[in-house]
Amino acid sequence: GLEALHSRHGRLPLAEVVAPALDLARSGVPVAAAASEVWEILWKILSHTEESAHFFRDGSRAHPPGTIQRNPDLVRTLELFAAEGSRPFREGEIAAAMVEQFGGDRGNLTLEDLRSMDAVIQVPIEARQAGATLVLPPAPGAGGALLAFALGLMQRSPEPAPDRASTAWALAELQRVTNTAREHRRFDRHLQDEGYVADFLSSAALDEWAKRLGAGRAVPSSLPDGP
Repeated sequence: GLEALHSRHGRLPLAEVVAPALDLARSGVPVAAAASEVWEILWKILSHTEESAHFFRDGSRAHPPGTIQRNPDLVRTLELFAAEGSRPFREGEIAAAMVEQFGGDRGNLTLEDLRSMDAVIQVPIEARQAGATLVLPPAPGAGGALLAFALGLMQRSPEPAPDRASTAWALAELQRVTNTAREHRRFDRHLQDEGYVADFLSSAALDEWAKRLGAGRAVPSSLPDGP
């Protein structure tokens, strides 16, 4: 995908485009406090392999905030990409490593899958909000269409009172109705069907689902103190 975008729109040599990321991988970046906290929460997932555990953790805890984290493996990957484009990911050492990790007994990925892989240029989803146009990712990912749906509901819902409780309740309602529509319309099964997303995001559909916002639910009078 990156190589396809560069071939279509890039003006600088690929090596020059990759250079800033390569510099950061070599020199390292400080770990943010939020990242360190999330790594602690997700430790059982991040420790699935020895390599991953070593990258995200320092002994018995996640790398603390401010730790300079370097990524030598990413350096090698970026060097190959800068020099050879996608070839190492299709038939070279990186391709072999990917199949070792996600093929055989661990999954269904094969070298033939990687050799035949091609970038598909798709039309993004556009959503309007607060006078701005948001460009969101299309299928096969679900997030873009669901966010566009929630924003469409927001445009059809009354402005909540300017207090934390009302705002939190309004957001929870948007999420509830969006999730209900996702299940009722069998969103995940039909997401990639032709015309499905356009129908899911149509004005008629959004108008109908917006009627369910707040149905039979009381607005909380307060929320606990805190961010």
